[in-house]
Amino acid sequence: MLKYCLSLLIVLTTFVQSSEIDYGNSRTLKRIVKEKSINIGVHFNDKTFSCVENGKRVGIDIDFAKILAEELGVELNIIVPNNFNKLIPTLRDDKIDIIITSMTSTFERSKLVDFTKPSFYTGIFIMLNKSKGAQIDIGKANSHEEIMSILEENGTMNELIITVREGMAPESYIPIFFKGATVKKFKSRDEAAKAVVDGEAHIMIHDEFFLKRWAKDNLSDNSNVVVLEKPFKQEHYAFAIKKDNQDFLNMMNIFIDELYTEGNIKAVTEKFLD
Repeated sequence: MLKYCLSLLIVLTTFVQSSEIDYGNSRTLKRIVKEKSINIGVHFNDKTFSCVENGKRVGIDIDFAKILAEELGVELNIIVPNNFNKLIPTLRDDKIDIIITSMTSTFERSKLVDFTKPSFYTGIFIMLNKSKGAQIDIGKANSHEEIMSILEENGTMNELIITVREGMAPESYIPIFFKGATVKKFKSRDEAAKAVVDGEAHIMIHDEFFLKRWAKDNLSDNSNVVVLEKPFKQEHYAFAIKKDNQDFLNMMNIFIDELYTEGNIKAVTEKFLD
């Protein structure tokens, strides 16, 4: 499996037959219809959702994008900014029509874009270094509640060290769920995870799929570091589109409904989450 994903802006093109679409008052949908193409933004390097393997970009989001383009009867352009945090600015600059990726719909992001109904249900999980955790009595903890109970009882909350990927949603949860903890921010999720393995921090918090996939690929012989079984915060991913495109938003909500009812969500996720 390829160890890296492309970090430059990439456009991949697929042609399908066009069909008639009433774009209503949506400027984005009007452009899609007139130019017979859709520009879909995806994550540049998310092994489960959008990544390059054997020279091809693959993942859950790529399959969803292909299904959407086919349903609309337009050409598909996959747009890959070289940083996750560039996806929303690129959308707002009209270089992307819709973001389909492992993006959590948050209140802060909703100030800038509109989100569809949930396309994927998940949660925020904890990866724990048991020997490092033992130093503050949480080495055998099995949940967020147990960690918090121990630290509060011992008065050692300020000794907890957490790693996060800088600029992503989990960072904003620390003041809510881990009040008083020390935060170490990293430029990449892999760096944040490795810091826990190396004993630089007690725990990392991140989304379910990254932590479980990273653990599977990197912790096969390391029982000292574990991903706890339950999420401490339920979450979901959603598609994002530019504001003032209600007709397009309505259409995408129906598209997501059909992904579920026609079994595409289950089929695609099982394909990439083996």
